[in-house]
Amino acid sequence: ELAGIRRRVEQLRAEQIIIITDRGQELHFRMIRALAQKAGWLPAGVRLRHLGYGVVLREVEVDGKLKKTRLKTREGGAVKMRDLLAEGQRRCAAFTRAGNPTLDEATLSHIAQRLTIAALKYADLKQRPESDYTFSWDVMLANQGNTGIYIMYCYVRILSLLGKSGRASEQLTQGAGAITAVAPPERELLLRLVAFPELFTGYEEELTAHNICAYLYELAVHYSRFWNDCPILSAKPPLRDSRLLLSLAVAQRLKLGLSLLGIDVLEKM
Repeated sequence: ELAGIRRRVEQLRAEQIIIITDRGQELHFRMIRALAQKAGWLPAGVRLRHLGYGVVLREVEVDGKLKKTRLKTREGGAVKMRDLLAEGQRRCAAFTRAGNPTLDEATLSHIAQRLTIAALKYADLKQRPESDYTFSWDVMLANQGNTGIYIMYCYVRILSLLGKSGRASEQLTQGAGAITAVAPPERELLLRLVAFPELFTGYEEELTAHNICAYLYELAVHYSRFWNDCPILSAKPPLRDSRLLLSLAVAQRLKLGLSLLGIDVLEKM
């Protein structure tokens, strides 16, 4: 580690070095930093940061009681990625098939694969980095609550709405007037949309994506309230176009937010 620091400073001309491990090694890297500075390998102008993340726990039964213990690869407790992906695709395919019984196998496989990756990435990134969390198939692959699948469903739901409206995105953005926030759910949505840039205030210090996940979930929840309380397709012009345009803005923001998490959206599910 000391050799790595020296190489990054002297050969790679690093201005900042970020080391990511679990938080149990915090003291170790504080000592490494102090030693590198004392040796002259870490100049005052170079910042060395240790980002300590939480660990993944599992529930085991001990003497009839559930106890949380750390997943350890060397003890055989960790779940292999191929098994995780296979189980995720099986579950996602099952509930997708239940909602769309006529889907062909190729489309079903594509949707299940995309949903699985979205669910697993989101489940990990939504945690505060320093927090431990308990591994759970049901929580990671749930299609309700603060999950990647719920966010994806909201996005697909809006695309379906826009398709039924018969108005292309270009028609809405070029031909519609300004969004008119009449009802409280509309105002709440607009406030969430304009708050997006605030997520990146201080990002270089925190270096975490959990606030993006929280934002996307709140936006999806607000849109669900808007969907339930404010007629869209049955509204009369120009209110109809205003609500369609607001829906389009939400879809675009959800897509952008998911892309920042490394998650590709689906057009249908």
